[in-house]
Amino acid sequence: MWKKDLLPDAEAYAWRRGLELSGRLGDGADGNVWKVRGKRKRVSWALKLQAGTAGYQRERDCYERLGEHGVSEIAGFHVPQLIRSDDESNAIEMSIVSRPFMLDFAQAYLDEVPEFPDEVWEERLETWQEIYAEDWPQVSRALRELRCLGIHYLDVHRQNIALAG
Repeated sequence: MWKKDLLPDAEAYAWRRGLELSGRLGDGADGNVWKVRGKRKRVSWALKLQAGTAGYQRERDCYERLGEHGVSEIAGFHVPQLIRSDDESNAIEMSIVSRPFMLDFAQAYLDEVPEFPDEVWEERLETWQEIYAEDWPQVSRALRELRCLGIHYLDVHRQNIALAG
């Protein structure tokens, strides 16, 4: 499991970009997310720093793909909009979205179907259906729409794909 404290990196990044960290939005296996704003601005957005390069690149590429297609919503789920990325810092600046939302593309595959044995896919599908129960059709539709864009999303759980209310 990921353990690195990225706060010093976030503070250094914010200083270099002339931003203020104004709170933590989330922590995960791939990185941390902070609320940031320009020092003279009231509008806030999210800054995500990834612990590793691979997850950062996958997430950056997915947000770029979504932006190229003008996607801000998938099957009724709001999707963050890429504001800026920084390859040296593994940093992604993006809009903050409200529920219902879909976020965290660090484990998604772009233009490449992940290879798993059939029984692994069946187990994942069963687990996802159990997690979402009667809401599964909406989540399933969102995953299909992403696949149509070449994004194969695998990190399916209620913190990443959150329903309204």
